[in-house]
This record gives sequence, structure tokens and C-alpha cells, in this order.
Amino acid sequence: MSIDFRVVDSPTTPTLASTCKYALTLLSEEISATALADATSILAKYGANIDNITRLSQSALSCLEIEVSISSDTNIADVRADILSACKKHGVDTSLQVENVFRYNKRLVVMDMDGIILAHDVFADLFADLGLTERAVAIDNESLDNKTALLKKVELFRGFPVVGFIWLLTAVGRFCWESSRQPALQQRR
Repeated sequence: MSIDFRVVDSPTTPTLASTCKYALTLLSEEISATALADATSILAKYGANIDNITRLSQSALSCLEIEVSISSDTNIADVRADILSACKKHGVDTSLQVENVFRYNKRLVVMDMDGIILAHDVFADLFADLGLTERAVAIDNESLDNKTALLKKVELFRGFPVVGFIWLLTAVGRFCWESSRQPALQQRR
């Protein structure tokens, strides 16, 4: 066995006290190798060390969490801006958060209103609750691209009180959470 090493002067050696831990989250339909390379190149540009990479997704979406250590002297606002700019070119959503116990209180929320990710169409419930089903179906029957149809459907909500939406989204969220747990509950029985 042989060991290869290099002695480094202590002023350039980062200590645990001089670094901060962050979690970089990347979320997209597909995270390309180029997008990942761009994000990690920016981390390298700022002297960050990648401690761990974890795949958080299990299905259609791709989600990676990259735990990094960055010098406490680094301007994190610049790191965020550069990563956001680079990942935006690839259609990848990003979040750079301090890695500590409080990070777990906050979560990235993905709103799937039209049943693409969830097996439940939240828009259909909202339209039914507000008496807009016929108008929404008329939009669906038009020959529109997805973005235009979505914008027209959202426009239908103009003027309705927010309180009704909060109640309905809470109810739908509970339904989706319970539905996602059904296979696990059935396996335990």
C-alpha cells in the first residue's frame, strides 16, 4: 500500500469553524448532465466543497439535493444569483438554503393544479366549487396549447375570494396525502 499526500500551509486550509453548510436543491422534469455540470462548476468557482449528493425524486420529476460546505467569507447572494441564472437556462428550479435543523421546517411546494404529477385534478374541484365547470370544459375543448389554456383557466378565478381556495386546497391536499398513503396502509394490514 502506498499513500500520496501534499502538505498544505495552514492559512489556506479551511477549518470547520470557517465554513458554512448549505443544501442546494435542483428540481425539474429532467436534470440534464449539462445543468448539473453548470451548477457544480459555479460551486467550484466559489470554492465550495460538495459533501453529499442525494436523489430525492422517485418518479416523474427529477430532484437532487447537493450538500455543500462554503467558506463563511463567501457572498452567498452571489452564489445564489449565479446558480439561479445558470439553472434557469436549463429549466431547472433551484433553492440554496442553510443546512441546519430549521431547514426541515420549510419545504419546496410544487403546485400541480391540472393532474400532471398528482392523480387528482385540483382545478376540477375548484371549478366545481365555484360553479365554473362548464366554462372550464369550454376552454378544454378549444384548440389551445397548454400554457394558453392554463392562463385562460386561471383568469376564470378573477374576483373570487381567497378563503374558499384555501379551504379547498387544504381539503384536496389532505385527500392526496391520504391517497398516497393507501398502499402503505394496506400493506401493514
